[in-house]
Amino acid sequence: MRTREDRRRVMISSRLRCGVEWRDALIVNLSSRGVGLSAGSPPSTGSYVEIRRGPHLIIARVIWVNGGRFGVQTQDRVAVDSLIRQPDASAAAQPVNDATMPAERRKVTRPAAEKHERSRAFGRAFEFACVAAFGASAILVGCYAVGQALQQPLESVHEALSN
Repeated sequence: MRTREDRRRVMISSRLRCGVEWRDALIVNLSSRGVGLSAGSPPSTGSYVEIRRGPHLIIARVIWVNGGRFGVQTQDRVAVDSLIRQPDASAAAQPVNDATMPAERRKVTRPAAEKHERSRAFGRAFEFACVAAFGASAILVGCYAVGQALQQPLESVHEALSN
C-alpha cells in the first residue's frame, strides 16, 4: 500500500467557489497534492472547486465529505510554504508566478453575476413573450375555426326565422 504524503496542519482562511457560488472556507491541512477544508456547506463528492487565497489559485476535485469537513485532490502541485506564508490582507496582490505555482489560465474573465442575472431575466422574458404570442395565435385560430363551424347552422336558423 502506498504511503500517504505528510500533511501540514494549518488554519488558513480562504474563499471557495463551487459552480457560480462563492463561500468562505478554512484550510485545515495541506500537502502538495491535497487540501483538507472546513466549510458551513461543503460541496458534494466529485464536484470541482476553486480555492483562492490571496494570489494563490487551487483547482481541485472533492474526494470525500464528512459533515462540514471535506478533502480535495488538487489538479496541480500546491506551493505549500508559499501558501502558508501568505498574509490575510494580500488579496489584491499580483499572482505569484513560479514553477510550482500556475498562473491564471483564463484569457477572458468570466462575466459578473449581474450580467449573468440580466441575461437570465432577458431569456425568461423572451420565453414568456414567445409562449404568450403562441397562445394568442392558438386562441385566434380556435375562434376562427369555431366561427366557421357554426356559420352554416346559424345561417339556416336565421333563414328559418326570417320566413
